[in-house]
Amino acid sequence: MSTIVLDKISFSYPTHQVLRGISLHIGAGECACLVGSNGCGKTTLLHWITSGQPPADTQASGAISRDRAIGYVPQRLPRPGDPGFSPETWQNGIGELGRGILHPAFWNTPIE
Repeated sequence: MSTIVLDKISFSYPTHQVLRGISLHIGAGECACLVGSNGCGKTTLLHWITSGQPPADTQASGAISRDRAIGYVPQRLPRPGDPGFSPETWQNGIGELGRGILHPAFWNTPIE
């Protein structure tokens, strides 16, 4: 059984179409990478997959199904000054998460 299935996903913003008829099957244990130019809909599609809801302010069609919770690793952690980022968010965990990931003791740690 697959972990993530996208069936004819399409969405557009009020001014332009972003994705048209995307279908994808990612099996259990597989990794996938989305590559594309700026503004082509990669991040919007990932938000839809991880949240299970079409993005706000878009016309969306198609179906996404997931067998279980999935992990998502962003390209970068939010930083102070980013839109919607508060000092409380940093103090309540993201700052510590970034320090742990960047600590030299973890650089050569095998992942099982």
